[in-house]
Amino acid sequence: MTLNERDQKIKTLLESLVASDAGLKLVRETLGGSGFGLLRQVEHMTFPEVTDPERLARARHGVVMDTETTGVDTTKDKVIQLAMLRFTYDDEGIIALGEGFDRFRDPGFPIPAEITAITRITDDDVRGKTISDAEVAAFLEGCDLVICHNAGFDRKMVEREFPQAGFGQLRFDCSFAQINWLVRGNNGRSLESLALKAGMIYGSHNALNDILATAFVLNTPNETHGRPFVEMYRRGSEAAILLIAKDSPFERKDDLKANGYSWSPDGLDAAGNTKSWYKTLRDDPAVLDAEAEFLRTQIYRRDVALPCYRIAGDERYSARRPQRQETFRTAEVRSVRDVLEQQVAYTTPQTSFSF
Repeated sequence: MTLNERDQKIKTLLESLVASDAGLKLVRETLGGSGFGLLRQVEHMTFPEVTDPERLARARHGVVMDTETTGVDTTKDKVIQLAMLRFTYDDEGIIALGEGFDRFRDPGFPIPAEITAITRITDDDVRGKTISDAEVAAFLEGCDLVICHNAGFDRKMVEREFPQAGFGQLRFDCSFAQINWLVRGNNGRSLESLALKAGMIYGSHNALNDILATAFVLNTPNETHGRPFVEMYRRGSEAAILLIAKDSPFERKDDLKANGYSWSPDGLDAAGNTKSWYKTLRDDPAVLDAEAEFLRTQIYRRDVALPCYRIAGDERYSARRPQRQETFRTAEVRSVRDVLEQQVAYTTPQTSFSF
């Protein structure tokens, strides 16, 4: 047997092995025993097919979406690439992947060099190219869910850049924020690290590759915690409250941050409340009682009344101000005096911080 014949036999055997789950497992175990690992290229993977007629009968439609932009300022930067991938799903996970949408868009000015370095998108790639609201709306027709790995950024960008496309009427879920990746054994939440942990690699920082990788990561089985998609979708279905720790004492900022609050200098993430700490809570009595205790004992050191908003899926992660403001009280109101005593007394505005 010649060397070429031997190599061809080895290649044929490997191709046969990696074509099945059992064979792939065997290759991984063999390589692992010798100190090597095996990673799959997402762009060459086939998404598992669901044939269960009951699941197919209740399937709904959504898109995985990602943008590449000229910067990270959602109030002024421009979308230079918009990628979407249609899929069908139910509450058990993604059933199948469908049609894709991948378009470049000329921002009207030179792309910053640092953005080209990250995305590899050049001025020549986008020159003269446009994306109309109408074609985006047509692609979204029939969908009720949009998934992004950073929905807090991507939703604001597309709602501002494509105001007539219909994004404002859709539920957004975030594969970055709505899944407890740490419990699942992931030290980081970047898409690259999540894919690597799942045994996959892909051409990152390209919107089309990113959304394909997101779909595969969300579909990764986990014997203990189930598929990540199911956790994300369940958490996105829960009623949520956006709580604003308005006029909180400056010296308590580290306590707020440690308890999951984020700082909004411009109010975009805090329903228009500038220079405020905010947090999204599950609308559950036990969760709200615990938060009231934290605010009363560790932050304000007395009972207070704070602005809050009930957030639906079509408002989550949007820069649009929620339609109705309510009041979060750390103590039950029994009289007018109780209302007055719970008013926040701090009037000195906080300044912007760098964290």
